[in-house]
Amino acid sequence: MPTITLPDGSTRSFDGATTPYEIAQSISEGLAACAIGARINGELTDVTT
Repeated sequence: MPTITLPDGSTRSFDGATTPYEIAQSISEGLAACAIGARINGELTDVTT
């Protein structure tokens, strides 16, 4: 179960593999609609990765 730590220090847990889009969607639909990229382990990536 992956646990994601957000910049504000809060965490989100997911049942299995997840994408940055799904993480954004768990925060808000508006964020998911506007998101185009994410930083994973210091590297920029597309939200669908």
